[in-house]
Amino acid sequence: MIAKLMVMLLIASLFSSIVWANSGPSKWERNPGGEVLVIDENSPIEVNRELLSFDINYFKNVEVSTAIVNATYVMHNTSTVAEVCQMAFPLISNYRTMDSAMPNITVNGEKVEYEVFAGRIVENYNNRQSKSTEVLYSFDSIVENIHTDYQEIKGLEQNTIGKLYKIEANDGSYIENTRVTAVFSDRNESTKIVTSGFYNDYRKDGNIYLSGFYGNGNGYYIFIYGGEADFYVTAFDDWKASNEVEFDFTLIESEVTYKDFYELVIEPEIDWVCNLSSDYYNPVSKYNAATKRLFDYEKDGIISMSMINEYFDSSGDDRLFTVLYEVPFQAEDINEVSVEYQMPLSYNIRNEEGLELSLDYILNPASYWKDFKKLEVIVKVPSNFEMGESSMVFVENGEGQYKANSDTLLSSDLIISVINPTNIYDEELRNDSEGAIVDEESSDVETLIERGIKAILVIFVIIAIVILCIQFVSNKKYRE
Repeated sequence: MIAKLMVMLLIASLFSSIVWANSGPSKWERNPGGEVLVIDENSPIEVNRELLSFDINYFKNVEVSTAIVNATYVMHNTSTVAEVCQMAFPLISNYRTMDSAMPNITVNGEKVEYEVFAGRIVENYNNRQSKSTEVLYSFDSIVENIHTDYQEIKGLEQNTIGKLYKIEANDGSYIENTRVTAVFSDRNESTKIVTSGFYNDYRKDGNIYLSGFYGNGNGYYIFIYGGEADFYVTAFDDWKASNEVEFDFTLIESEVTYKDFYELVIEPEIDWVCNLSSDYYNPVSKYNAATKRLFDYEKDGIISMSMINEYFDSSGDDRLFTVLYEVPFQAEDINEVSVEYQMPLSYNIRNEEGLELSLDYILNPASYWKDFKKLEVIVKVPSNFEMGESSMVFVENGEGQYKANSDTLLSSDLIISVINPTNIYDEELRNDSEGAIVDEESSDVETLIERGIKAILVIFVIIAIVILCIQFVSNKKYRE
Protein backbone atom coordinates (compact mmCIF):
# COMPACT_ATOMS: atom_id res chain seq x y z
CA MET A 1 0.00 0.00 0.00
CA ILE A 2 2.82 2.38 0.89
CA ALA A 3 4.57 1.60 -2.38
CA LYS A 4 1.40 2.35 -4.35
CA LEU A 5 1.02 5.66 -2.54
CA MET A 6 4.67 6.48 -3.31
CA VAL A 7 4.16 5.82 -7.02
CA MET A 8 1.04 7.99 -7.19
CA LEU A 9 2.64 10.90 -5.33
CA LEU A 10 5.90 10.73 -7.26
CA ILE A 11 4.21 10.55 -10.64
CA ALA A 12 2.00 13.51 -9.69
CA SER A 13 5.00 15.55 -8.57
CA LEU A 14 6.99 14.53 -11.64
CA PHE A 15 4.11 15.54 -13.93
CA SER A 16 3.70 18.90 -12.23
CA SER A 17 7.45 19.47 -12.48
CA ILE A 18 7.43 18.70 -16.19
CA VAL A 19 4.46 20.98 -16.85
CA TRP A 20 6.14 23.82 -14.96
CA ALA A 21 9.45 23.37 -16.73
CA ASN A 22 7.85 23.22 -20.21
CA SER A 23 5.60 26.25 -19.86
CA GLY A 24 7.56 27.80 -22.73
CA PRO A 25 11.10 29.07 -23.27
CA SER A 26 11.81 32.75 -22.65
CA LYS A 27 14.04 32.91 -25.72
CA TRP A 28 13.66 31.01 -28.97
CA GLU A 29 15.39 31.37 -32.33
CA ARG A 30 13.66 30.29 -35.54
CA ASN A 31 15.23 29.05 -38.73
CA PRO A 32 15.90 31.86 -41.23
CA GLY A 33 14.09 32.83 -44.41
CA GLY A 34 15.77 33.20 -47.78
CA GLU A 35 15.81 34.74 -51.25
CA VAL A 36 14.78 33.48 -54.67
CA LEU A 37 17.64 32.12 -56.78
CA VAL A 38 18.10 31.23 -60.43
CA ILE A 39 18.63 27.56 -61.33
CA ASP A 40 20.02 28.05 -64.84
CA GLU A 41 23.76 28.54 -65.09
CA ASN A 42 24.91 31.67 -66.92
CA SER A 43 21.41 33.12 -66.81
CA PRO A 44 21.11 36.54 -68.53
CA ILE A 45 18.53 37.70 -65.95
CA GLU A 46 19.54 40.51 -63.61
CA VAL A 47 17.71 42.14 -60.71
CA ASN A 48 17.35 45.88 -61.21
CA ARG A 49 15.59 46.34 -57.87
CA GLU A 50 14.18 44.34 -54.98
CA LEU A 51 11.56 45.67 -52.59
CA LEU A 52 11.62 43.48 -49.50
CA SER A 53 8.91 44.10 -46.90
CA PHE A 54 8.23 42.54 -43.50
CA ASP A 55 4.81 43.09 -41.95
CA ILE A 56 5.31 41.95 -38.35
CA ASN A 57 2.32 40.53 -36.51
CA TYR A 58 2.55 40.24 -32.74
CA PHE A 59 0.29 37.98 -30.67
CA LYS A 60 0.07 37.79 -26.89
CA ASN A 61 1.04 34.14 -27.28
CA VAL A 62 4.44 35.26 -28.49
CA GLU A 63 5.33 31.84 -29.89
CA VAL A 64 2.90 32.26 -32.81
CA SER A 65 4.04 35.76 -33.80
CA THR A 66 4.88 35.96 -37.50
CA ALA A 67 5.97 38.27 -40.29
CA ILE A 68 4.31 38.47 -43.70
CA VAL A 69 7.30 38.57 -46.04
CA ASN A 70 6.95 40.00 -49.52
CA ALA A 71 9.91 40.04 -51.91
CA THR A 72 9.15 41.86 -55.17
CA TYR A 73 11.85 41.80 -57.85
CA VAL A 74 12.09 43.94 -60.97
CA MET A 75 13.96 41.56 -63.30
CA HIS A 76 15.53 42.33 -66.66
CA ASN A 77 16.37 39.88 -69.42
CA THR A 78 19.64 41.25 -70.80
CA SER A 79 19.59 38.78 -73.71
CA THR A 80 18.42 39.63 -77.23
CA VAL A 81 16.48 36.35 -77.35
CA ALA A 82 13.53 35.09 -75.32
CA GLU A 83 14.30 33.15 -72.14
CA VAL A 84 12.38 30.83 -69.82
CA CYS A 85 13.99 31.29 -66.44
CA GLN A 86 13.70 28.50 -63.88
CA MET A 87 13.65 29.91 -60.36
CA ALA A 88 13.80 28.27 -56.94
CA PHE A 89 12.59 29.54 -53.60
CA PRO A 90 13.99 27.82 -50.47
CA LEU A 91 11.53 27.42 -47.62
CA ILE A 92 12.07 25.82 -44.22
CA SER A 93 8.94 24.19 -42.85
CA ASN A 94 7.65 20.70 -41.99
CA TYR A 95 5.08 18.26 -43.32
CA ARG A 96 2.48 19.22 -40.72
CA THR A 97 2.55 22.97 -41.37
CA MET A 98 3.75 23.15 -44.96
CA ASP A 99 0.25 23.59 -46.35
CA SER A 100 -0.22 26.89 -44.49
CA ALA A 101 3.37 27.98 -45.20
CA MET A 102 3.04 27.82 -48.98
CA PRO A 103 4.06 31.04 -50.76
CA ASN A 104 1.99 33.10 -53.16
CA ILE A 105 4.03 33.72 -56.32
CA THR A 106 3.03 36.16 -59.06
CA VAL A 107 4.54 37.52 -62.27
CA ASN A 108 3.26 40.95 -63.26
CA GLY A 109 0.32 40.38 -60.90
CA GLU A 110 -0.64 37.00 -62.36
CA LYS A 111 -0.42 33.93 -60.12
CA VAL A 112 2.24 31.36 -61.07
CA GLU A 113 1.93 27.61 -60.60
CA TYR A 114 4.82 25.86 -58.88
CA GLU A 115 6.03 22.50 -57.61
CA VAL A 116 7.40 21.65 -54.18
CA PHE A 117 10.31 19.28 -53.60
CA ALA A 118 10.95 17.95 -50.09
CA GLY A 119 14.58 18.01 -48.95
CA ARG A 120 16.67 17.02 -45.98
CA ILE A 121 15.81 17.60 -42.34
CA VAL A 122 17.13 20.84 -40.88
CA GLU A 123 18.11 20.60 -37.24
CA ASN A 124 16.33 23.01 -34.93
CA TYR A 125 18.21 26.31 -35.01
CA ASN A 126 18.59 26.35 -31.22
CA ASN A 127 20.21 22.88 -31.21
CA ARG A 128 22.57 23.23 -34.16
CA GLN A 129 26.27 23.12 -33.40
CA SER A 130 26.89 25.66 -36.13
CA LYS A 131 24.59 28.65 -36.65
CA SER A 132 26.08 29.25 -40.11
CA THR A 133 23.49 29.55 -42.87
CA GLU A 134 25.97 29.44 -45.76
CA VAL A 135 25.71 25.67 -46.23
CA LEU A 136 21.99 25.57 -45.46
CA TYR A 137 21.13 28.08 -48.18
CA SER A 138 23.92 27.24 -50.59
CA PHE A 139 23.09 26.64 -54.24
CA ASP A 140 23.89 22.92 -53.93
CA SER A 141 21.71 22.48 -50.81
CA ILE A 142 18.72 23.99 -52.55
CA VAL A 143 18.96 22.32 -55.96
CA GLU A 144 19.86 18.87 -54.58
CA ASN A 145 16.21 18.56 -53.57
CA ILE A 146 15.06 18.72 -57.18
CA HIS A 147 14.72 15.12 -58.37
CA THR A 148 12.60 14.48 -61.43
CA ASP A 149 13.43 10.77 -61.69
CA TYR A 150 12.13 7.88 -59.60
CA GLN A 151 15.04 6.67 -57.50
CA GLU A 152 16.06 3.07 -56.92
CA ILE A 153 16.09 2.54 -53.16
CA LYS A 154 17.76 -0.59 -51.78
CA GLY A 155 17.03 -2.50 -54.96
CA LEU A 156 13.37 -1.45 -55.08
CA GLU A 157 12.42 0.26 -58.33
CA GLN A 158 9.09 1.62 -59.47
CA ASN A 159 8.79 -1.28 -61.94
CA THR A 160 9.68 -4.02 -59.42
CA ILE A 161 7.09 -6.79 -59.75
CA GLY A 162 5.46 -8.27 -56.66
CA LYS A 163 2.33 -9.99 -55.43
CA LEU A 164 -0.40 -7.90 -53.85
CA TYR A 165 -2.88 -9.48 -51.46
CA LYS A 166 -5.99 -7.65 -50.30
CA ILE A 167 -8.03 -8.97 -47.39
CA GLU A 168 -11.71 -8.11 -47.62
CA ALA A 169 -14.08 -9.01 -44.77
CA ASN A 170 -17.35 -10.54 -45.95
CA ASP A 171 -20.68 -9.13 -44.81
CA GLY A 172 -21.69 -10.00 -41.28
CA SER A 173 -18.20 -11.06 -40.21
CA TYR A 174 -17.60 -8.14 -37.84
CA ILE A 175 -16.77 -9.04 -34.25
CA GLU A 176 -15.90 -6.33 -31.73
CA ASN A 177 -12.19 -6.19 -30.82
CA THR A 178 -11.30 -8.67 -33.55
CA ARG A 179 -7.65 -8.55 -34.53
CA VAL A 180 -7.22 -9.57 -38.15
CA THR A 181 -3.89 -11.40 -38.33
CA ALA A 182 -1.57 -12.56 -41.10
CA VAL A 183 0.71 -15.36 -39.92
CA PHE A 184 3.96 -15.81 -41.87
CA SER A 185 5.97 -19.02 -41.64
CA ASP A 186 8.52 -19.90 -44.33
CA ARG A 187 10.03 -17.18 -46.53
CA ASN A 188 13.27 -16.45 -48.34
CA GLU A 189 15.88 -14.15 -46.83
CA SER A 190 15.55 -11.89 -49.86
CA THR A 191 11.79 -11.56 -49.43
CA LYS A 192 10.41 -8.16 -48.46
CA ILE A 193 6.88 -7.73 -47.13
CA VAL A 194 5.19 -4.32 -47.15
CA THR A 195 1.92 -4.19 -45.20
CA SER A 196 -0.93 -1.75 -44.68
CA GLY A 197 -3.63 -2.01 -42.05
CA PHE A 198 -1.54 -4.10 -39.65
CA TYR A 199 -0.36 -2.09 -36.65
CA ASN A 200 1.34 -4.76 -34.53
CA ASP A 201 3.90 -7.45 -35.26
CA TYR A 202 5.29 -10.08 -32.92
CA ARG A 203 7.05 -13.45 -33.03
CA LYS A 204 5.58 -16.69 -31.71
CA ASP A 205 6.58 -20.34 -32.27
CA GLY A 206 8.94 -19.31 -35.06
CA ASN A 207 6.20 -17.45 -36.95
CA ILE A 208 5.66 -13.73 -37.52
CA TYR A 209 2.21 -12.39 -36.61
CA LEU A 210 0.96 -9.16 -38.16
CA SER A 211 -2.29 -7.89 -36.70
CA GLY A 212 -4.64 -4.95 -36.86
CA PHE A 213 -8.06 -4.15 -35.48
CA TYR A 214 -10.90 -5.06 -37.80
CA GLY A 215 -12.80 -2.05 -39.10
CA ASN A 216 -9.82 0.34 -39.05
CA GLY A 217 -11.16 1.86 -42.27
CA ASN A 218 -7.99 1.52 -44.33
CA GLY A 219 -8.30 -2.13 -45.34
CA TYR A 220 -5.59 -4.79 -45.23
CA TYR A 221 -2.91 -5.07 -47.92
CA ILE A 222 0.23 -7.21 -48.23
CA PHE A 223 2.78 -6.56 -50.98
CA ILE A 224 5.48 -9.22 -51.32
CA TYR A 225 8.51 -8.90 -53.60
CA GLY A 226 12.03 -10.28 -53.92
CA GLY A 227 11.03 -13.85 -53.08
CA GLU A 228 8.30 -16.14 -51.82
CA ALA A 229 6.50 -16.12 -48.47
CA ASP A 230 3.93 -18.53 -47.02
CA PHE A 231 1.20 -17.05 -44.86
CA TYR A 232 -2.38 -17.55 -43.82
CA VAL A 233 -5.04 -15.18 -42.50
CA THR A 234 -6.99 -15.62 -39.30
CA ALA A 235 -8.32 -13.54 -36.40
CA PHE A 236 -7.96 -13.37 -32.62
CA ASP A 237 -9.80 -11.50 -29.90
CA ASP A 238 -6.68 -10.90 -27.80
CA TRP A 239 -3.25 -9.42 -28.44
CA LYS A 240 -1.48 -12.64 -27.36
CA ALA A 241 -2.97 -14.51 -30.34
CA SER A 242 -4.16 -17.25 -28.00
CA ASN A 243 -7.91 -17.20 -28.65
CA GLU A 244 -8.70 -17.65 -32.33
CA VAL A 245 -12.12 -16.51 -33.54
CA GLU A 246 -14.08 -17.06 -36.72
CA PHE A 247 -13.43 -14.53 -39.45
CA ASP A 248 -15.13 -14.73 -42.85
CA PHE A 249 -13.06 -13.00 -45.55
CA THR A 250 -11.99 -13.04 -49.18
CA LEU A 251 -8.30 -12.94 -50.15
CA ILE A 252 -7.73 -11.19 -53.49
CA GLU A 253 -4.36 -11.81 -55.18
CA SER A 254 -2.85 -9.87 -58.09
CA GLU A 255 0.54 -9.20 -59.67
CA VAL A 256 1.47 -5.51 -59.67
CA THR A 257 4.49 -3.22 -59.79
CA TYR A 258 5.68 -1.39 -56.70
CA LYS A 259 4.54 1.90 -58.26
CA ASP A 260 1.05 0.42 -58.68
CA PHE A 261 1.06 -0.51 -54.99
CA TYR A 262 2.40 2.92 -54.04
CA GLU A 263 -0.35 4.73 -55.96
CA LEU A 264 -3.08 2.39 -54.68
CA VAL A 265 -2.11 2.21 -51.00
CA ILE A 266 0.88 4.28 -49.86
CA GLU A 267 0.18 7.62 -51.53
CA PRO A 268 -3.50 7.86 -50.50
CA GLU A 269 -2.60 7.00 -46.90
CA ILE A 270 0.13 9.62 -46.49
CA ASP A 271 -2.02 12.16 -48.35
CA TRP A 272 -4.80 11.57 -45.85
CA VAL A 273 -2.56 11.43 -42.79
CA CYS A 274 -0.61 14.58 -43.54
CA ASN A 275 -2.68 16.44 -46.13
CA LEU A 276 -0.06 15.92 -48.85
CA SER A 277 -2.62 15.62 -51.63
CA SER A 278 -2.23 19.24 -52.76
CA ASP A 279 -1.26 19.58 -56.40
CA TYR A 280 1.86 21.58 -55.63
CA TYR A 281 3.81 18.60 -54.21
CA ASN A 282 5.96 17.09 -56.91
CA PRO A 283 4.77 13.45 -57.25
CA VAL A 284 8.28 12.09 -57.87
CA SER A 285 9.65 13.89 -54.82
CA LYS A 286 6.82 12.53 -52.66
CA TYR A 287 7.34 9.00 -54.00
CA ASN A 288 11.08 9.09 -53.26
CA ALA A 289 10.57 10.52 -49.75
CA ALA A 290 7.91 7.95 -48.81
CA THR A 291 9.87 4.99 -50.19
CA LYS A 292 13.02 6.02 -48.32
CA ARG A 293 11.04 6.20 -45.09
CA LEU A 294 9.69 2.67 -45.62
CA PHE A 295 13.15 1.16 -45.29
CA ASP A 296 13.93 3.20 -42.18
CA TYR A 297 11.44 0.97 -40.36
CA GLU A 298 12.31 -2.39 -41.92
CA LYS A 299 12.56 -5.25 -39.43
CA ASP A 300 13.32 -8.81 -40.51
CA GLY A 301 12.13 -7.96 -44.02
CA ILE A 302 8.79 -6.65 -42.70
CA ILE A 303 7.89 -3.05 -43.57
CA SER A 304 4.75 -1.65 -41.93
CA MET A 305 2.86 1.30 -43.39
CA SER A 306 1.78 2.21 -39.85
CA MET A 307 5.30 3.46 -39.15
CA ILE A 308 5.54 5.65 -42.23
CA ASN A 309 2.11 7.07 -41.44
CA GLU A 310 3.28 7.86 -37.93
CA TYR A 311 6.37 9.58 -39.37
CA PHE A 312 4.45 11.82 -41.77
CA ASP A 313 1.75 12.52 -39.19
CA SER A 314 4.09 13.45 -36.34
CA SER A 315 6.93 14.85 -38.39
CA GLY A 316 7.32 18.28 -36.89
CA ASP A 317 10.96 18.20 -37.96
CA ASP A 318 11.79 21.20 -40.09
CA ARG A 319 13.24 20.44 -43.50
CA LEU A 320 14.43 22.42 -46.47
CA PHE A 321 11.74 22.50 -49.16
CA THR A 322 12.45 23.87 -52.63
CA VAL A 323 9.65 25.66 -54.46
CA LEU A 324 10.33 25.50 -58.21
CA TYR A 325 8.66 27.60 -60.93
CA GLU A 326 9.33 29.11 -64.36
CA VAL A 327 9.09 32.70 -65.57
CA PRO A 328 9.10 33.47 -69.32
CA PHE A 329 10.92 36.57 -70.58
CA GLN A 330 10.75 38.10 -74.01
CA ALA A 331 13.98 39.51 -75.49
CA GLU A 332 15.24 42.38 -73.30
CA ASP A 333 11.99 42.08 -71.35
CA ILE A 334 11.31 43.35 -67.80
CA ASN A 335 9.09 41.37 -65.40
CA GLU A 336 7.98 41.99 -61.85
CA VAL A 337 8.20 38.77 -59.84
CA SER A 338 6.70 38.68 -56.35
CA VAL A 339 6.96 36.02 -53.63
CA GLU A 340 4.91 36.33 -50.44
CA TYR A 341 4.78 33.97 -47.47
CA GLN A 342 4.45 33.84 -43.70
CA MET A 343 7.55 33.47 -41.54
CA PRO A 344 7.64 32.58 -37.80
CA LEU A 345 9.59 35.02 -35.64
CA SER A 346 12.28 34.51 -33.03
CA TYR A 347 11.57 36.06 -29.67
CA ASN A 348 13.24 37.03 -26.40
CA ILE A 349 11.00 38.11 -23.51
CA ARG A 350 14.01 38.74 -21.26
CA ASN A 351 15.60 41.40 -23.40
CA GLU A 352 16.50 44.26 -21.07
CA GLU A 353 14.82 46.78 -23.36
CA GLY A 354 11.55 44.85 -23.53
CA LEU A 355 9.98 42.03 -25.54
CA GLU A 356 12.04 41.45 -28.69
CA LEU A 357 10.81 39.89 -31.93
CA SER A 358 13.44 39.21 -34.60
CA LEU A 359 14.15 37.44 -37.86
CA ASP A 360 17.13 36.31 -39.90
CA TYR A 361 16.80 36.62 -43.68
CA ILE A 362 19.45 35.05 -45.92
CA LEU A 363 20.40 37.15 -48.93
CA ASN A 364 23.18 35.05 -50.43
CA PRO A 365 20.89 33.09 -52.85
CA ALA A 366 20.31 36.39 -54.67
CA SER A 367 24.01 36.50 -55.56
CA TYR A 368 23.45 33.87 -58.28
CA TRP A 369 21.71 36.34 -60.58
CA LYS A 370 23.77 37.93 -63.35
CA ASP A 371 23.62 41.21 -61.43
CA PHE A 372 21.84 42.65 -58.41
CA LYS A 373 21.60 46.43 -58.34
CA LYS A 374 19.40 47.79 -55.56
CA LEU A 375 17.77 46.58 -52.34
CA GLU A 376 15.00 48.43 -50.49
CA VAL A 377 13.69 47.06 -47.17
CA ILE A 378 10.50 48.13 -45.38
CA VAL A 379 9.53 46.94 -41.91
CA LYS A 380 5.98 47.46 -40.60
CA VAL A 381 5.89 47.15 -36.82
CA PRO A 382 2.88 46.51 -34.56
CA SER A 383 1.51 49.06 -32.12
CA ASN A 384 3.88 49.92 -29.22
CA PHE A 385 6.88 48.41 -31.05
CA GLU A 386 9.95 50.21 -32.33
CA MET A 387 13.00 49.16 -34.34
CA GLY A 388 15.73 47.36 -32.41
CA GLU A 389 19.26 46.42 -33.39
CA SER A 390 19.42 45.45 -37.08
CA SER A 391 22.03 44.86 -39.78
CA MET A 392 20.82 47.86 -41.83
CA VAL A 393 20.23 51.45 -40.80
CA PHE A 394 16.47 52.01 -40.72
CA VAL A 395 14.77 55.40 -40.64
CA GLU A 396 11.16 56.04 -39.74
CA ASN A 397 9.00 56.29 -42.84
CA GLY A 398 5.58 57.08 -41.44
CA GLU A 399 3.74 55.76 -38.41
CA GLY A 400 4.73 52.19 -37.62
CA GLN A 401 6.95 51.87 -40.69
CA TYR A 402 10.73 51.91 -41.15
CA LYS A 403 12.82 51.91 -44.32
CA ALA A 404 16.41 51.10 -45.34
CA ASN A 405 18.23 51.11 -48.70
CA SER A 406 21.34 49.60 -50.23
CA ASP A 407 22.79 50.07 -53.72
CA THR A 408 24.28 46.60 -53.61
CA LEU A 409 23.35 43.21 -52.18
CA LEU A 410 24.44 42.87 -48.57
CA SER A 411 27.42 40.60 -47.98
CA SER A 412 25.86 39.22 -44.77
CA ASP A 413 22.47 38.08 -43.52
CA LEU A 414 19.73 40.64 -43.03
CA ILE A 415 18.96 40.78 -39.30
CA ILE A 416 15.86 42.67 -38.15
CA SER A 417 14.57 43.09 -34.60
CA VAL A 418 11.71 45.09 -33.11
CA ILE A 419 11.16 45.81 -29.43
CA ASN A 420 8.16 46.63 -27.26
CA PRO A 421 9.43 48.24 -24.02
CA THR A 422 5.98 48.25 -22.40
CA ASN A 423 4.98 44.68 -23.26
CA ILE A 424 3.07 42.73 -20.60
CA TYR A 425 5.59 39.89 -20.67
CA ASP A 426 8.33 42.34 -19.77
CA GLU A 427 6.28 43.89 -16.97
CA GLU A 428 5.44 40.53 -15.44
CA LEU A 429 9.05 39.40 -15.43
CA ARG A 430 10.51 42.66 -14.18
CA ASN A 431 10.06 44.42 -10.84
CA ASP A 432 12.11 46.78 -8.76
CA SER A 433 13.76 44.06 -6.67
CA GLU A 434 17.24 42.89 -7.57
CA GLY A 435 17.39 39.65 -9.51
CA ALA A 436 13.84 39.79 -10.91
CA ILE A 437 15.34 39.30 -14.35
CA VAL A 438 17.87 36.49 -14.46
CA ASP A 439 20.68 36.40 -16.94
CA GLU A 440 21.34 33.54 -19.36
CA GLU A 441 23.90 31.91 -17.05
CA SER A 442 21.55 31.76 -14.07
CA SER A 443 18.77 30.55 -16.38
CA ASP A 444 21.03 27.65 -17.47
CA VAL A 445 21.69 26.81 -13.82
CA GLU A 446 17.96 26.74 -13.13
CA THR A 447 17.46 24.39 -16.07
CA LEU A 448 20.14 22.02 -14.77
CA ILE A 449 18.53 22.01 -11.32
CA GLU A 450 15.12 21.27 -12.84
CA ARG A 451 16.56 18.36 -14.83
CA GLY A 452 18.32 17.02 -11.75
CA ILE A 453 15.11 17.10 -9.72
CA LYS A 454 13.19 15.30 -12.46
CA ALA A 455 15.92 12.67 -12.79
CA ILE A 456 15.76 11.97 -9.03
CA LEU A 457 11.97 11.71 -9.18
CA VAL A 458 12.18 9.26 -12.08
CA ILE A 459 14.61 7.07 -10.10
CA PHE A 460 12.24 7.02 -7.12
CA VAL A 461 9.31 6.07 -9.38
CA ILE A 462 11.31 3.17 -10.85
CA ILE A 463 12.25 1.97 -7.34
CA ALA A 464 8.61 2.15 -6.24
CA ILE A 465 7.45 0.20 -9.30
CA VAL A 466 10.07 -2.49 -8.63
CA ILE A 467 8.79 -2.76 -5.02
CA LEU A 468 5.23 -3.16 -6.32
CA CYS A 469 6.33 -5.92 -8.71
CA ILE A 470 8.14 -7.77 -5.92
CA GLN A 471 5.06 -7.51 -3.71
CA PHE A 472 2.83 -8.76 -6.52
CA VAL A 473 5.03 -11.81 -7.15
CA SER A 474 5.27 -12.53 -3.42
CA ASN A 475 1.50 -12.30 -2.97
CA LYS A 476 0.94 -14.54 -5.96
CA LYS A 477 3.29 -17.19 -4.59
CA TYR A 478 1.62 -16.91 -1.19
CA ARG A 479 -1.85 -17.47 -2.73
CA GLU A 480 -0.52 -20.49 -4.62
